[in-house]
Amino acid sequence: MGIHPEIVGQVPDMNLEELYQPTMVNITVVDGDESQTFRIPRELICTRSNYFRATFKGQFSESKSLTTTLGDTPIWTFKTFVGWLYTSRLVLPQNPADLLGETSEANDPTTWPFKTLSELYVFADRFDTRMLRRLIIEQIIFEISSGDGYPELSEITFLYENLPRTSPLIRFICYDVAENHEENAVFTDYQKQSLAELVGVEIASDLISDFEAACGASRRRCRKCRLCGGVIRGMISCDVHLVPPYESKDDYLQKWCFWHEHERESEKTICAHRVQDFEERLKVPWEESGRSGYVRFIRLRVRSSNVGRQLLTGTKHDRAE
Repeated sequence: MGIHPEIVGQVPDMNLEELYQPTMVNITVVDGDESQTFRIPRELICTRSNYFRATFKGQFSESKSLTTTLGDTPIWTFKTFVGWLYTSRLVLPQNPADLLGETSEANDPTTWPFKTLSELYVFADRFDTRMLRRLIIEQIIFEISSGDGYPELSEITFLYENLPRTSPLIRFICYDVAENHEENAVFTDYQKQSLAELVGVEIASDLISDFEAACGASRRRCRKCRLCGGVIRGMISCDVHLVPPYESKDDYLQKWCFWHEHERESEKTICAHRVQDFEERLKVPWEESGRSGYVRFIRLRVRSSNVGRQLLTGTKHDRAE
């Protein structure tokens, strides 16, 4: 990360009195033949997760026994979750070689493979942890905006298999691919059949519907704005962005904040400062290499267009380099 500030998640309000002499809960995580039990302060986990708040402070028997078991849960996801509970940072546990790419760093989630981030996002959705979802989607937007990563069709399929279609992450991916895809988004019967054979009928139907809707929203934008270098470099914004998520006059803030599931205005205020930090980080590698933001934009379009072609042709493509 160099000289730039480390970007961490927001911290929720907690009852500090309960942290001074905490009530501990025991959570056993089962992953295939492996299992591990974690002891965590009840207040710490309940303020971060609606699922665990209902479990340990609701009407369930676990609120008295203070124990629960999570089946079919990768242990690494829960370890990462526990680390985030205490630090508001995303750091992978020790020995995460199978979770990282060749250039990834365990303590820098903006370098993690999309598969790793998406599995963690599914965990955050399953256990209703809004702030963790928000932090993960920020890393994904950063990675895509930097031009260094983009999900493959198989990874998008994984999201559809494990998340509701209304998920901010699914919506973001569809909108982003549509925004950077120039081809006609009308699917022929052959293309629909090919995609169905590749990912299954139900997922293909959902994917096609969402992608076409996103393309329709994207086409309603001002064409001059879409081609304008000033907009690409963030120097100006288009005043005809009437369709979410393009309706904001502040393109940079809207690019991030639209997907954040904010519940209060104060969260948006804090988010505005965090977005500035992300945008500053995005500039650095390109400025140091002498490449412009326009080059980054073109690289991003190549990657997202590959995903668009996969959708329209029903075939798998290698990642763009």
